[in-house]
Amino acid sequence: MAEHTPGPWQTGHNLKFSHREETVWTDRTEYNTLIASLSRNFPGNETTANARLMAAALDLLAALEAVEWLPDEDSPGRLYCPWCGNYQEPYGHSLECERQAAIAKAKGENHAE
Repeated sequence: MAEHTPGPWQTGHNLKFSHREETVWTDRTEYNTLIASLSRNFPGNETTANARLMAAALDLLAALEAVEWLPDEDSPGRLYCPWCGNYQEPYGHSLECERQAAIAKAKGENHAE
């Protein structure tokens, strides 16, 4: 798995990088680190929305990783995945589990593994 730049990531017009582009950056060190620079070629606020989504990526990944199994109210003691619906025991996640696929995509891994 490739390592990503630690967060938090921010978005906006960081004049250190560019005043004509939307940027995603972090100021976790004494030097700001540019994560991405998005050209304003999209209509309306689409570029800003894309930058905000990118800046939220670390938080979204952490949220997905934090909630894997939930208690089943109808079957006390059993845990299930709210995305694929499978029980933790004996099945585990289905190959079509959207949660597992999203995490694998974010980490550059093959979901089928």
